[in-house]
Amino acid sequence: MRKLGIVSRVVGVSGFVALLAACGGSALGPAGPTAPAGSAGGDVVAQGVQPLVGTWKAVSVKMDGAETVVPQSVPLTAEFSGDGRLNLVADCNRCSAGYSAAPGTLSVTPMACTRAYCSSAPLDDHFSRLVSAATSWSATAHTLDLTCPAGSVHLQR
Repeated sequence: MRKLGIVSRVVGVSGFVALLAACGGSALGPAGPTAPAGSAGGDVVAQGVQPLVGTWKAVSVKMDGAETVVPQSVPLTAEFSGDGRLNLVADCNRCSAGYSAAPGTLSVTPMACTRAYCSSAPLDDHFSRLVSAATSWSATAHTLDLTCPAGSVHLQR
């Protein structure tokens, strides 16, 4: 098991670095939600990013121009907490990171993921890569779209 943990960390870091190059994201910045200029701190509600907070299930993943509808049986979820933590369920894998958000913009810190081979491969990998590299978001009461130059993820509550 210890050997698998080391391999998982190395693969996770190398995958993240490759994705940053593809999507132009940055691993720098605070882990919590970003307060807009003139605000009094880290309250997500006051920042206009409250619609982002919560648990979302992926409906479709679009990478390199090809869109894939996520089968109901494949668990791909993103949970954005109000304290700047992001947790993913990517089929049989789990990921965790910090995030900073302002209305419409998003920055995710380096994501730590388990790297087991899932039956949904490569969908689980595309999902985690796109979420970790997302630079913008838009939400309604029931939908969330995360985008980066390499693609997008459409999610629902």
